[in-house]
Amino acid sequence: MSDENSKNKMAENKNQGETYSSVTQKTFVIESVLSDVKPVFIQETDLFGYTRPNKDQFLTHIELYKIIDANVCLGSHIKGLQRVKGLWRIYLDNDSERESMVTSGLVIRDKLVNVYTRNPRIIVHENPNHLKVRVKNVPCSADDGQIERTLEYYGCVVYKSYRERLRVDGMLTNCQTGDRIVMCDQVSKPLPRTMLVGKYIATVLHAGQNTDGQKLVCNKCLQTGHKLMQCPNDWVCRQCKKPGHKQADCTDDLSSNHEDATNEQSDANDADTEDNEAPQSQSILQPLTSMASFSKNLDQGNKSPAKKKWR
Repeated sequence: MSDENSKNKMAENKNQGETYSSVTQKTFVIESVLSDVKPVFIQETDLFGYTRPNKDQFLTHIELYKIIDANVCLGSHIKGLQRVKGLWRIYLDNDSERESMVTSGLVIRDKLVNVYTRNPRIIVHENPNHLKVRVKNVPCSADDGQIERTLEYYGCVVYKSYRERLRVDGMLTNCQTGDRIVMCDQVSKPLPRTMLVGKYIATVLHAGQNTDGQKLVCNKCLQTGHKLMQCPNDWVCRQCKKPGHKQADCTDDLSSNHEDATNEQSDANDADTEDNEAPQSQSILQPLTSMASFSKNLDQGNKSPAKKKWR
């Protein structure tokens, strides 16, 4: 009877599957697998708001596992689900499914929940001593190395750079905005707002770049200390430096051009007059010369020997 009972117990254990103790005694180590995977994060505040839900409304491991299994990837690809004070860490086994989850988000209880690539509770993820530089107006097809070399030329020590991606309704997409974010050391003096990156004219922005307001020049009133959008003054002409009109509407510019044209015309008339005086004097002297030659010939004719008279 004892042998039959032991056989029955062994058969029941096989039918029930592996026990928790048998699984934990296996040789593979899960921790080594998770260490190679970057987690993604979701916050329960994005689902419930800042009001604490009732216990029956808590988000459980089983519910989150089933949601990921149905919408993102197979449940066998989920390597870990960890909850710490309302913050969930989700570990997947490949980067493509991780990127898919970040891009599409998770629909939990008919609500789209944002998926973060890093811990949203850590506000300052980068080194607080680093300077965040945004580089704009460089095509996406351009090499990022050109931007880093240009910043290094201006004395920046670059640590890393990445391309900004577009967020739509709070969700991160695969669409790039074209802006490059560069993390570097603090600079001794502000970087210029315009740089030549390869063959492109880039706009460079960072904190503390316009601390000296006197360097700002308004394109409207031509005064320093503010920009055109904040200008309370009237337009000032760049040509005559007088307020009330733009350079395109400046009348002084037209009058100066008219005076210049008049002066040029008078100079041309004077030149024409000088050119015409020589022929006129020549035409006056020409008949005098002919009269002198006529009188000379006449005198010579009178001095010629007289003709002999015929007897």
